[in-house]
Amino acid sequence: MRNFLQEVQWDREMVGKSVNEMMEYVATKCKEAEERFVPKGNRNNRKTKTSLWFTRRCREAKTKCNREWKRYRRHRTQENKEISRRARNEYAQIRREAQRQYENDIASKVKSDPKLLYSHIRRKTTVRDQVIRLRKEGGELTRNDQEVCEELNTRFKEVFTVETGRTLGGQIRWGHQQGIHQQVLDDIHTDEEEVKKLLRDIDTSKAMGPDNISPWVLREGADMLCVPLTTIFNTSLETGQLPEVWKTANIVPIFKKGDRKEALNYRPVSLTCIVCKVMEKIIRRRVVEHLERNKSINANQHGFMEGKSCVTNLLEFYDKITEVRHEREGWADCIFLDCKKAFDTVPHKRLVQKLEHQAHITGRALQWIREYLTGRQHRVMVRNDVSQWAPVTSGVPQGSVLGPVLFLVYVNDMMEGLYSEVSLFADDVKLMRRIKSDEDQAGLQRDLDRLDTWSNKWLLEFNPAKCKVMKIGEGHRRPQTEYRLGGQRLQTSLKEKDLGVSITPSMSPEAHINQITAAAYGRLANLRTAFRYLSKESFKTLYTVYVRPILEYAAPVWNPHLIKHVKKLEKVQRFATRLVPELRGMSYEERLREIGLTTLEDRRVRGDMITTYKILRGIDKVDKDRMF
Repeated sequence: MRNFLQEVQWDREMVGKSVNEMMEYVATKCKEAEERFVPKGNRNNRKTKTSLWFTRRCREAKTKCNREWKRYRRHRTQENKEISRRARNEYAQIRREAQRQYENDIASKVKSDPKLLYSHIRRKTTVRDQVIRLRKEGGELTRNDQEVCEELNTRFKEVFTVETGRTLGGQIRWGHQQGIHQQVLDDIHTDEEEVKKLLRDIDTSKAMGPDNISPWVLREGADMLCVPLTTIFNTSLETGQLPEVWKTANIVPIFKKGDRKEALNYRPVSLTCIVCKVMEKIIRRRVVEHLERNKSINANQHGFMEGKSCVTNLLEFYDKITEVRHEREGWADCIFLDCKKAFDTVPHKRLVQKLEHQAHITGRALQWIREYLTGRQHRVMVRNDVSQWAPVTSGVPQGSVLGPVLFLVYVNDMMEGLYSEVSLFADDVKLMRRIKSDEDQAGLQRDLDRLDTWSNKWLLEFNPAKCKVMKIGEGHRRPQTEYRLGGQRLQTSLKEKDLGVSITPSMSPEAHINQITAAAYGRLANLRTAFRYLSKESFKTLYTVYVRPILEYAAPVWNPHLIKHVKKLEKVQRFATRLVPELRGMSYEERLREIGLTTLEDRRVRGDMITTYKILRGIDKVDKDRMF
């Protein structure tokens, strides 16, 4: 395949073509290379769940077993009975060995290809994450996958923002930049070495986009394909034009929560062209470097930024709340805000204005991003059916590389002018204010009013029905304060899930521990169903990849100090290690030594030490002077 791609006269073929024509030619050659040199898997119709591990040796043993059984039924002699019995036992032994080997193969590959594990568990359990019949507007249910596609496509289109109103232009400046000289990003260029490295790093397990170019061909042909792709990328950046196929996306609906029959309970994730994603990585790298150089992104934003994460967001925010509780001067009123379809409703014209006047991205760079955003189309895919193409009039593509950074730029000035503590992770917004008097509560309400004004100006709506108020500390004993957003009263909550961690007014980790232990037991049940043969080695791999991360997510935020909580967490691992047949009868400590594990408590202590080190060393971008 590499020789085939090497023989193509790329420089000559690129001359005189538009970026669209160049991309079509590269796609044609990639598909030709795939058809000629990439072996195709034999996807036979499999009638049983065991067909994936049912090898040729199993089939031969089964045929022999059936043959000897039929012979015994025709001639019921003692000799034929013994031969049939041996054939049956041999077949059973070969089946067990084949299944054990198949399960061990999955365990050995799970770290490099987790999809193998999850697809195996889905086949073996009753859990199904597929789209089912959906309820139409009139209450009627869809009858087939084609109708499901069209219904989802219709619902996804309804959330798009219709942008009206005058251009805001030069009026929009980030407050912290007033009077400060800002560098400008107006031109972007790449070279073959950068493109080659990005092609070599492509994850071949990812799905193809609308151009149907195999990620395997792109990665394995990186040394040759970097030549035409570099030409396409630089031409695209110079002219501000994109290949038409780059502006299309296949939408895969991912269920969130709620009623599975409601189309709006599915999140649209875009599968875009992989070549376009490589281009986006180049643009994103330059944009992020530019934003960091100008210190443009607000320090309270933790989403999609290097050195920041869900953990840093939670640590900083709840450290401030803990300070309020310990000082026992008033209480903390927290407001969890929900943005309505935030990524899908970003208005394109306003986003481009912010990129120019706030982020100082101009010239060819701005023209490329403007072209990337406008004139897009998508279609919904469910199994083997697709919907009609539909225009995308707002939003940044979910599942794209550049989209999240563009979204951060758009919401960056949301926090300006607020006097309460604020924390963001992309579109996840939290407000907190220490309450000592009625004036403090009035101040928090004024901040909500400012956010409502910002929302109306920038056409990014909040969903007041899903926004919640929580009084942390002594506040839950005080008369309930009525906070409003957009004229609607916000409901008080006694439990909220904040970036995956359950929070209650007492700040006790008990609710979160109850949730994660229940989830971990559920996953252990899946492992017991999906894997009949667990050796020490396979158990360790499966447990550490599939179960233990649930028990340790964001542990530095909620690490318990009460013995009852420590024991409840450890009990999960005690139970899990007893699933290995060869370790039954041993004590918990002996089982851990045999498998090569440590206690969950020791791992949480180690995790706290690592997090502390990262903060003190500046690896995690948290205000260390405040925390230590």
